[in-house]
Amino acid sequence: MFSNDMREDIQVHWPQSPNNPFPCPFDKVLLDEIKKSDDIDIITGYVSLSSATNFGSSLIECAQRGGRVRILIGMAGVEGLSQASHDAWSSIHDQLQTIDSNSGILAYTSKIHAKLYIFSTRFHEKMYVGSQNFNFSSGNMELMLESSLHPEVETQVNNLFSDTRNLIPINSVTVKGSNTDPFTGKVTSAEIFHYDTHYDYTRYPLVESINLQAICEKNPIGSLNLYHGKGRLNRATGTYTPRPWYEVELTLGRDKYPGLPRDFRAFTDDGKIIELQRRSGGPAGQPELGLKDLTSRGNRQILGEWIKGKLQTAGALQIGEVIDRTTFETFGANQLQFYRMSDSEFLMHFSPDESDQEK
Repeated sequence: MFSNDMREDIQVHWPQSPNNPFPCPFDKVLLDEIKKSDDIDIITGYVSLSSATNFGSSLIECAQRGGRVRILIGMAGVEGLSQASHDAWSSIHDQLQTIDSNSGILAYTSKIHAKLYIFSTRFHEKMYVGSQNFNFSSGNMELMLESSLHPEVETQVNNLFSDTRNLIPINSVTVKGSNTDPFTGKVTSAEIFHYDTHYDYTRYPLVESINLQAICEKNPIGSLNLYHGKGRLNRATGTYTPRPWYEVELTLGRDKYPGLPRDFRAFTDDGKIIELQRRSGGPAGQPELGLKDLTSRGNRQILGEWIKGKLQTAGALQIGEVIDRTTFETFGANQLQFYRMSDSEFLMHFSPDESDQEK
């Protein structure tokens, strides 16, 4: 419990709350703090390309004013960064280092998932702590608390930034999807079947349309973004093995999309045949009734390579990036559509044309 004095010292930032009469986006709060601070310390699990674009120049200006800027991206040392984010944050790191050797963008040899922002001036030190990473693309209702800097927090932060044995310059972390990333291999062609007959999907009844964007927004590190999750746990060693880039499993919900059976064959709109299955979420003692998840049978990467391959070919996605709203806006479609050919065969359509758009 907070004492009365502590309660008076704490301000709540919950801009997405429906009960907030004066919502101010937290990224705007941060930008204002950066522009008026002398020293800045940020420890965050994740960053984004957009946060580098929106905050980078102000961070550099702080260093140019004689300030110190230290940012620790807590998950990057283990999980890496996408090529675009890696390039953007490495550039900011290099510029900060040129101005002040005590400033920079860093990672760590183990995972750190804190969300902490500390701003100092000659007159006051404050901190923001809560649930908001230094990215703003999830759309989640994030809560941050603002208070005076707690001395124990200050000590722990200084200890982290002094731990040179475990700190990693951001330009030295792994680039997701690069040749050095072992989890980007493509499915072998022998695992994908093809057909030559042309099927006009508009001549078949549309039975289900899955909003892929909504699925990604609901779970930003699951479904199409399994690669960005914490991977598979090896219970013997307690370590996680990252998932392959193309592995996907769409979380549909057990009682949704009743038109799609437990096992079926999908003829894609570009001449491939993919065997699909729905599993998980069955009632207790009846796992055979589980219809919660949708993926390709035998190898989850087959469906993932087909969906992500379309996004990559269209220039809407780079290997290692998170699939989010902007991905689908760039691609021009967010609906994965199924047209019934028979009880166990469907045409699967995912392309940027009018039929894909939500009405």
